[in-house]
Amino acid sequence: MLLSGDLDLFPTPYYNVVALEEAGTGVRVELSSAVEDAYTQFFVVANKSFIEENEEVGVAIQKAYIRAWERAKENPQLLYDALASSNYTAEQMKASYDFDETFEYFHTNNTKEDIAKLQDTIDFLYDGGFITTKVDANEFVDNSYYEKAVEELKAE
Repeated sequence: MLLSGDLDLFPTPYYNVVALEEAGTGVRVELSSAVEDAYTQFFVVANKSFIEENEEVGVAIQKAYIRAWERAKENPQLLYDALASSNYTAEQMKASYDFDETFEYFHTNNTKEDIAKLQDTIDFLYDGGFITTKVDANEFVDNSYYEKAVEELKAE
């Protein structure tokens, strides 16, 4: 829609911005990194009964993520190469993610600050009528799989 002229502006992940600018089809207007309290959160969501019956799956996902995070810190190019696709080059991924090669923002444990930000998002969605049920973020987030993954990785 952007290319057809039917769309003038849209929010998008930074790697899209990089690709659109390189193609000459987009212009960066504003970055959320300029907004102090802007953030993005990603969660692994699983069917509660499945994950309770198959705890090892949740732990395995966390272990894989922790290992990937450690490898990305050791060799960031591995991350950029892994994120590259037919739509985005490794260099575009690097331009999107190399602002902090400690990759602290990739952590998989949910801190009190993360849960508070999630609650802010839930409240915004509820207050705006985007969701009809108010959710308590503390009931939604479960760090036990992360904690078990850390214990298992230490034992390896």
